[in-house]
Amino acid sequence: RLRTPLGTTALRTFAVGLLAELDETEMNDTPDGAQVMTLPMTANGALQRGGDVDHYLFEAKAGQQVVFALTGTPIGSRIDSTVTILDESGATIASNDDGTWQMRDSLLVHTFVKDGRYAVRVADALDAGGPRDFHYRLTAGELPYVTSVFPLGGARDSVTRFAVEGVHLGGAASAGAAAAAAKPAAAKA
Repeated sequence: RLRTPLGTTALRTFAVGLLAELDETEMNDTPDGAQVMTLPMTANGALQRGGDVDHYLFEAKAGQQVVFALTGTPIGSRIDSTVTILDESGATIASNDDGTWQMRDSLLVHTFVKDGRYAVRVADALDAGGPRDFHYRLTAGELPYVTSVFPLGGARDSVTRFAVEGVHLGGAASAGAAAAAAKPAAAKA
């Protein structure tokens, strides 16, 4: 919520990122009208109407592994995203609809075969859209991303080793975490 001289706003989720941010501007419906992203970066956009798509241009090098993580659901969006990478000729070289079976936000990790300028396209899988309900944050770059953790929990008052999988983790294959006992609630008089 924001408190202003005119009152307090309705409850709304928002995100604060660590990377440079780019606000999407129309007309970026084709690769020719795409905005340029300098990776790593987060693009903030919205699919303004049904059938709307957004394009962003970026440079990639051969062998570079880039993570494209779209966030919609956690920030209150109705977008059922698809993320697609297009080469300079407009051909699709990689695409993702749902990042995992648990979420409809897209996650695409791609290793580029050759140097070049590419476009990433954001769309809704059902061609839905609307300026208020179909917003997103697309974070792209050679960023650490954990795709799997095991086990999913640990015992209280102990240190548990967790096996982690993902990309750009700096060689880390495990992490330790301590779970402290919950403090008893103070007695009320």
